[in-house]
Parts: sequence; C-alpha cells; structure tokens
Amino acid sequence: MLAVQYTRPTKDYKSLQLFASLYTRLPTNSEIKHFLHGRAAAGAEGADSWAPTQEGDWIQIGDLNHAPGKSHIEECGGYPGWGDDPTEVPFRTRILMVRAAWASTLPEGANVCFDELQCHAESKGMRIPTNHEVRESLRGSPAPGCAGKDVWSPSFNNGKPDWMQIGDLIHEPGKSHLEHFGYPGWGNDSGHPYSPVMLMAWHPSDGLISVDPRPTWDGLSSVAQAMGRRLPDSQELRDFLDGAACPGAKGSDKWSPVVNLPTNGHDWMQIGDLNHEPGKSHVEHFGYPGWGDEGVWHGFLGTLITLGHTRHREDCDSVYI
Repeated sequence: MLAVQYTRPTKDYKSLQLFASLYTRLPTNSEIKHFLHGRAAAGAEGADSWAPTQEGDWIQIGDLNHAPGKSHIEECGGYPGWGDDPTEVPFRTRILMVRAAWASTLPEGANVCFDELQCHAESKGMRIPTNHEVRESLRGSPAPGCAGKDVWSPSFNNGKPDWMQIGDLIHEPGKSHLEHFGYPGWGNDSGHPYSPVMLMAWHPSDGLISVDPRPTWDGLSSVAQAMGRRLPDSQELRDFLDGAACPGAKGSDKWSPVVNLPTNGHDWMQIGDLNHEPGKSHVEHFGYPGWGDEGVWHGFLGTLITLGHTRHREDCDSVYI
C-alpha cells in the first residue's frame, strides 16, 4: 500500500512542479513540443492554456490565441508574471505530465529470459523501453524500490535486446550491459534465476498525458493514468475494502472515484467509515454528486485509490491528496 500526502495544489509553478513530482515529473520543453506536434493537448482544444515545464518555462498546449508548443520565455518576452501567482488564472487549466513507467517486481527465482519478460509486458498492454527512455526516466537515480540493489531490466538498444541497470549497488543507474560488457549470458536463459530483478515497461503512447489537477472524476482519473494505473471499478474497490475503511481514511468521511458497475459510468465510493459504511456507492444511494465534477475542494475528497494492471488486492494503491 502506497500513501503519498500533499496539500491541495494551487496553479503556480512550484506547486504544480511538486504535484507532478509526487507521481512522475513535468516534461521538458522538447518533450512537450514533440508530443503536441502542432496540435492542442487533449482537454485544451479551443483554449488558451499554458503548462509548466522541467526547465521552469511555460508552454502553450492549447490553440486559441497561440500556436501549440509556443514557449513563453523564448517567444513571449520572458517568464510570465502570473507564473508564480497561486491565485486562479484562467489560462492555466491543465498540465502535461510524463506518463509513469510501469515497474513490476518479479517473484524470487522467476525466469528472466528477455523474450518471456517481453511477452509479460505485452500481456499487460505495455512494451519494453529503449535505453534512452530508461535513462530519461531514471535521470541518474535508481528506480523506486531499487536503491542499494543490483537490478537489471530489459531494454532495446538501437533495436537490439539489452539490459539496463536500474539499481545503484554495484553499477550506476542507466548503465547498459550490452555497451559495457556485451549481452549477458543469462539474458536468454529462462532457467537462470538472476535475482533480484525488476521489469520496467512502458506505455505504447508518446509518453505524456494531459492532466486536470482539480479534484474532479476526470481529473483524478487522469492522475491515475499518469501514474501508469487506472481507477478501479466499484466491485474491485469493494473487494479491496472488504467491509473496512481504507487505511488513512478510518474515522473519516472520504469518497474516491470509481467506475460504476454495471453501467461503466462515473461514480464515487465511500472508503471511510464516519458517516457511511465502506463500499457505499454514491450513484446507487444518492445519484451522481453535484460536487463530482465541479472542481471545488471539499473535506470529504482527498483520497484516490488506483489499481495497476492486475486484479489482485495487493495491487491497489491509495494516494492521499
């Protein structure tokens, strides 16, 4: 169970940078321009919307008054005066975030054959990343859960199978086995239990996602997607709660967004136990809440439950916001 706590974000640069860093990171100028490729980001069509970047700039991701991909520093006379203003500014409606890599710790003694791990990633709708993508994700630091360990993860080096170091015990993060030692003998040996090992896999998209940082159903769903995860359906969350309040929500009134079954529509489920029993559906008992899409902060919001690529109870994460 993962718990990340932070205060409600305002829309100034530092606050949005912190918001993004809790899940992945802000993209660079070049990553945004490559991602947009002259088109407005999802949710910013027909709007004047600026998004913060890793370099401390703001890039236009809409298409109303400026061309998508325009840099405020480079093309609009410098850093904007509103960039550090925590009050609501109408042209800061969405941000872009780097879509998180999916990391899966494999059981002890698991086979580490490259082909088998590639099939495992593809079965989850993912792909093996390139060396460059791994290095960009790590940026010189070990992957989560890999600090102090010697961990190799499969990658593609100019189209050739390779293994990248994502720990930091013996080798620096981002080291290519192919470039430094040649392809490892254990890389294609499904009977060789090289342990520990973690598989990092990528989404097949361009790697960025348009996020609404407000506490709406769509906004929190986009946060889950940026984490490389998804919102659970109502039955998955009930199974996870098993009649008890979510850790961190005991003695409180907290609603978390879910996909309602059987309608597949938007819903919110109670995960606390103060005023309602855990697992209660708002749609089924009261109808869809008016606050569900208004984007206004309420004390009964603030906990997002996400699900990974399996349906196991232990694969649920709670993020306290």
